Amino acid sequence: MKNIVTIISLILLLASCNKPIALDDPNVEGTGPGALAVIEKAEAALAGITSISAEIEATKDSDMYGFEKTYEGTLKAEFSGEPGGLGNRWFETKQSAKGRDKHIRGVVTKEGLKELHLLKKKVIKGDENASSAAWIATAFYSVYGDETFFTGLKDYTKRHFYKQHPQKQNVFLETIETVHGKECYVIQAYNPDYDQLKFRYYFGVKDGLYYGNSTEVDGEDGNQISKTFIKELILNEALPEFDVKVPEDFAVEMWVAPWDQKSMEVGMQAHDWTLENANGGKQTLSKEYAENVVLLDFWATWCGPCKAKMPFIQKMHETYKDQGLKVISVLSGDVGHEKEAAAYVKKYKYTFDLVFGNNELSEKYKIRFLPTVMMVDHTGKIIHFRDTPGVNDNIDEKVELEDAIKKALKL
Repeated sequence: MKNIVTIISLILLLASCNKPIALDDPNVEGTGPGALAVIEKAEAALAGITSISAEIEATKDSDMYGFEKTYEGTLKAEFSGEPGGLGNRWFETKQSAKGRDKHIRGVVTKEGLKELHLLKKKVIKGDENASSAAWIATAFYSVYGDETFFTGLKDYTKRHFYKQHPQKQNVFLETIETVHGKECYVIQAYNPDYDQLKFRYYFGVKDGLYYGNSTEVDGEDGNQISKTFIKELILNEALPEFDVKVPEDFAVEMWVAPWDQKSMEVGMQAHDWTLENANGGKQTLSKEYAENVVLLDFWATWCGPCKAKMPFIQKMHETYKDQGLKVISVLSGDVGHEKEAAAYVKKYKYTFDLVFGNNELSEKYKIRFLPTVMMVDHTGKIIHFRDTPGVNDNIDEKVELEDAIKKALKL
């Protein structure tokens, strides 16, 4: 009889372990009991895992852009002990982002990062000090290689979302959703004081393993959801060998992160260009600066700070257009979204010129960050340049720019 009771108890225990976790009240403050149970199950699921191999796909679906796949590839990670002790990482990804195709392979070892980027007939080789441009390589680092991910979810109320938004993050078990054939618990995290932005994390109902995340934004351009999901997950597979082999007909360069590259600066000659504009015609920079002082505002439709600066750019256009200032907005790093850019400018009744740049132009102008604002004189020489936030050097960017305009126009 004692043995029978023991067997029944074990059956009931196993049944309770497999019982679906109850959903939380979405109005929960802090972390709900359902979300907490899923997080603890996910943390426990890492025990015994020595490596992962994940086929990953990232997509974006928005009212403004429609649906598009942003990248796909394979990530393999080898662990060294407990969660948080990530050892080697190997990755291969094929990206087609913003009109630029990339094939990137790399490996992260104790000696550092080595990577190979195939770009048309050019190879960008990294070294032990390189910083990877392969987004996919870090897509799952926070979960499979950083135990603080779970700590953060459990203790969100003490973290900070943005400096201007003290964290009051609510975390709750929202629903169960099927992701690439796998039933997943969906945990939502959001700040009730900033509920236009929602984060979701997906964990397997049966195995507790992490299968992806999504970010939903309800902004001025409508709703947008970005998702990064595991399509296939293989555990405890040996890390493959990696060797950087360069095709014979490819040129080779060392890779330097954009933020480490030297930008253009005051005194340099602006590269001439002829680009299509939003009116269906073409504009040439040299023709514009022959008659005006030209203000160039490089931006992208996905760049929030760019959009935040536009009302002031419009004000400068309205204030100084009759005194010799020509304002040209240059779409940069956003190939394929020309219609959306034109629609945005029209929606907000901006009347400055809009031209459509390309990747080659961005490279020539060494665009590191967006927005980038520069001004050129009648000879095409750059007389004002800024591509970093003014707060970095205690500068009021608006005052700085208007002072530069007045000086250039001799006002």
